[in-house]
Amino acid sequence: MNYFNMAEDIHMVVDDLRLRNVCLVGHSMGGKAVMCAALMKPERYNKLVVFDISTTPKPTIQSLSPIINLMSSVDLKALGHKCNGNIGMVRNSLMKEWDKTIPNPTMRAFLLTNLGEKDGEIFWKANLNAIKSCWNQITGFPTELKGLVFNQPVLFVAASDGKYLGQSDLPAVRKYFPQSKIVQIANTGHWVHFDAPNTVTNLITSFMLDKSFDPTSFTDVTEIK
Repeated sequence: MNYFNMAEDIHMVVDDLRLRNVCLVGHSMGGKAVMCAALMKPERYNKLVVFDISTTPKPTIQSLSPIINLMSSVDLKALGHKCNGNIGMVRNSLMKEWDKTIPNPTMRAFLLTNLGEKDGEIFWKANLNAIKSCWNQITGFPTELKGLVFNQPVLFVAASDGKYLGQSDLPAVRKYFPQSKIVQIANTGHWVHFDAPNTVTNLITSFMLDKSFDPTSFTDVTEIK
């Protein structure tokens, strides 16, 4: 698993669906994937929206590793059997079990949306083993992309906690994306779209459709310059 594989998947989907005038949107790891796709084949895409990640590797990203390990440690077969294959009961059980490890109930609920169920079997939708084995590639940004440019509008959306994307990232970001803007949504953590779904939806729509896009028209959004 690496960002070039993910970018090729994006290209294939765009080709298969015969899409034109494409705006790619990605959060965190997905944000790096869409950046990679646009830099590899800039003629294929019109715009990008990237949520709370930059081209600069951050030490704080390592804080997510324990969460992956926690999810991997769950014996879903045993828990699913105990809960009679009821995914709702499994979620409720883990919500209680994780309350000290992940104190924020909103975060716990969000992570548990990754649970799936088929024929009474409970599983993680995400390939946790692949994520763990490719952690170093995932937490970095491909050096092979150095010198490539995507010269179309790009909107970077930062969380207000500022752990993964901020003003200090602007020079590095603009080497790859000279037409980029960075905005910040108030009262949000890394899962920006979960904390502020309405603002995120309106921001994306406005950026995609409005040629005179002005992020300052949103009361809870500020532009980072």
